[in-house]
Amino acid sequence: MVHVFVGAFLVPPVLFKTATTGWRMFRYYTGSADYVASGPPPMLLRVLGPLVVFGAFAVLGTGLSLVALGQASYDRLFSVRGFGISPMTLHQIAFVIWLSTTGLHVLGRFVPALQLSRLAPASTPPPRYLPGASSRWLLGGLTAATAVATGLLVLHFAGQWTHPHYSYFPHD
Repeated sequence: MVHVFVGAFLVPPVLFKTATTGWRMFRYYTGSADYVASGPPPMLLRVLGPLVVFGAFAVLGTGLSLVALGQASYDRLFSVRGFGISPMTLHQIAFVIWLSTTGLHVLGRFVPALQLSRLAPASTPPPRYLPGASSRWLLGGLTAATAVATGLLVLHFAGQWTHPHYSYFPHD
């Protein structure tokens, strides 16, 4: 039950984060002075970015399809070298792709952030105020509200997955 809610809850924030990152990329590659001045992200993050997005969409999309399919999520779609591939298997593969690429992406962001926190002298002034803060807070709040509504809505339709007597393994 929690798994289904959290998965559905994450759809709006992932869409929002992808849209905002896409906007920054668009502005950078179209030559906007402010975005060009901040420079591109490190090469590792530019390579991992599309894989993180693909993995996130794949794991959330396959997860939502499992809710829609119910018990049919365990039905074999095709075989690869004698191993049956079901919608559940595709969800598990998507999760591994997402977890590995996101882990590397976070590590790629964490190490420079840690270095900056150690290198910045205590007398460093706080960062300058960026315009649009109220709009960002409003969009963040709307995204959070939409996420809660999405989680509850999908949970409402996920009866088979949230039934107390449901087994995660198909019955023979």
